[in-house]
Amino acid sequence: PRACTTYVGFTNSKPPMDNLLVRRALSAAIDRQSLIDNITRDNRIPANAFAPAMIFGNAAGDTEIAPWTLPENMGGWGYEKALAQAREWLAEAGYPGGEGFPTISYLHTKSESASQIAQAIQAMWKEGLGIELQIETQEGNVVLNTLQPTTPLNERPHTWYMGWCADYADENNWVHEVFNTDEGANWLSWDESANAPLGPDGKSFNQLTEEAQRSEDPVERQVLYRAAEKILVDDAAGFAPLYYPVGSVVTKPYLQRTYPTVGGNEWYTWVLDWDAKQEALGR
Repeated sequence: PRACTTYVGFTNSKPPMDNLLVRRALSAAIDRQSLIDNITRDNRIPANAFAPAMIFGNAAGDTEIAPWTLPENMGGWGYEKALAQAREWLAEAGYPGGEGFPTISYLHTKSESASQIAQAIQAMWKEGLGIELQIETQEGNVVLNTLQPTTPLNERPHTWYMGWCADYADENNWVHEVFNTDEGANWLSWDESANAPLGPDGKSFNQLTEEAQRSEDPVERQVLYRAAEKILVDDAAGFAPLYYPVGSVVTKPYLQRTYPTVGGNEWYTWVLDWDAKQEALGR
């Protein structure tokens, strides 16, 4: 596993993405396992939260958070149940069977893999919800500029494909630095939801990540970060997590080594069995 997450972001303040039920429906209507089995064709892990399992404070795999994102073998709902719920949410939002739902935009960088993912999600939302998706592409740096909160809302996409990898192995680098609306990047433009009293004791997402940043108690920080993750992907459905990427590494059988998920290798801990190497080389 790599310390990264791939997701579909929602511009929460741009109609119809300003409707919680719409955001939930779109998230639930993505068959993550199908993307992995048929597009990426590797061992990526379906994601229900933002930070992956090697990050301190993560909620990855917690089946009480956005269970519609996870297949049954991970304790989630599975796609059939998730899609049925997505249709109910969309109807409750005022768009039964996608009727009256406007065409929405989806932005991704110019790459073959991102294009394949976009087309698959386009088909899932069309077939599952009856809505149309207009796919747009830009160069990587242009995408980042487009997503800035300072970009006029009418120039920003409704939805977009993005990823995040760890700078360090703590949720502060994830939920706070990326999605806190006061101190983070705030690509979601979800100020209303981020400041809503959706967490325990009426705390908001912003309050939770700020308290966790200041706390010196690891147990307390884990509780706060779990609550923040639940707001982000479930209670407010600010975005749709897709999967946690993996990497493949080949090494010689006579080398005992580490496989770090965050940061660089500790080369000094590696051990080479010289006799086994010579034997393998036929010497």
